[in-house]
Amino acid sequence: MRACRMWLMWAVCFFRFFPAGYAYLAAGFDAERLLESSQVVCHVKVEETGPHRAGDGDLGDGEKEDERGAAKVRVLNVIKGDVADTVHVVFRKSTSFVLYTELKKEEESILFLRPMKKPGYYEFVDDHNGRLEVPAHEPLRYKSRSPDDRLVEELVFATKADTGRIRLLCMEELGRFAKKEAMGRLKELSRSDDMAVQGIAYAALIRLDEPPSADDLVKFFARNDDTKSSERFRTTGYSNGHLKGDILNEMALRFNVICRDFNLQSTAEPYVERREAARAAAEKWKEFDLIRFLELARWQDRDTGSVRGNEVIADIIGWQIDEDGAPALISRSSRKGSMRILTGLLASEDRSIRFEAATAISRIEGRFHVGPFPQRNNQEEIDAYVDACKARLRGREGGGEE
Repeated sequence: MRACRMWLMWAVCFFRFFPAGYAYLAAGFDAERLLESSQVVCHVKVEETGPHRAGDGDLGDGEKEDERGAAKVRVLNVIKGDVADTVHVVFRKSTSFVLYTELKKEEESILFLRPMKKPGYYEFVDDHNGRLEVPAHEPLRYKSRSPDDRLVEELVFATKADTGRIRLLCMEELGRFAKKEAMGRLKELSRSDDMAVQGIAYAALIRLDEPPSADDLVKFFARNDDTKSSERFRTTGYSNGHLKGDILNEMALRFNVICRDFNLQSTAEPYVERREAARAAAEKWKEFDLIRFLELARWQDRDTGSVRGNEVIADIIGWQIDEDGAPALISRSSRKGSMRILTGLLASEDRSIRFEAATAISRIEGRFHVGPFPQRNNQEEIDAYVDACKARLRGREGGGEE
């Protein structure tokens, strides 16, 4: 389930950055990962584009000249590394099935690069996610030498200078940096009346363990105003339902990481750091009224998409609730509120939701993979598994906690 949800997040990111019509699905854009893996990161303006010619940098094994393009770019500012004022960037050309990052004349971007053998020539560190579009602007006067800080400055600026899709994309990337400036800007944006801006800010803050209050999220999930996503952003990725679904997905992904690391036993330094980070994150979520929020999200499933939204809700509850209703403390006691939600989902008309609800109840009971645990695509086995869960609930003394 977690792997499936990670794929879903990559898919959402892909369709926000790239147009439809391509069969190959690349991993989602991740500015933090790209910054770490790049030798050079810079703010540039493209001056010229043309074909890639033999001798201009390297060709891959079996690669032909016409499969690559080249751009002459003027470096306006350096975020990471050491680079000349003007360089050439060689890139793959998109095909009918695969979309690669390409460059066009006059556009401004932040590029994530590595050097090629020929001096002054570079290529993208990730052929599918090599550039982050930014508004045209004069070079910023960076306040720090740290590449992380410099990239955050660029992202913060973009959220102030642009009002469209670039702004939202840069907001999402701010949610990857646990920096004071990033969190401060996202909190400002979370107070926006614009539903798309507010929704993306909330999802980013959840990723950073700086969640809005349950009351604020309840109010957001009660909103049904139309963001006109296709008209405003040239994608449906910021529609009402997508925004709410992204908040649930970010919460599930974050809690799953906390759950995984909270009780790590190894004394090796990396594991100790992960355990301490997970426990610190759990403390930040202690005051969040997760039960109240999920109860409302459950009834808003017509907006989030009933199957996806309610599967995520069941998954969060099954892993994340302790006897006090706080997430990520990883004890296995049930609670009236969480069981009330799950038993409601257990009565869903959708088999996938019933399966996730039954699995979540088994986790709360400490009965992992209690038989007959089904194959995901075997309908008869799923129905038998759900029926066994219902029978256990009916057999509890006094009707259990329903």
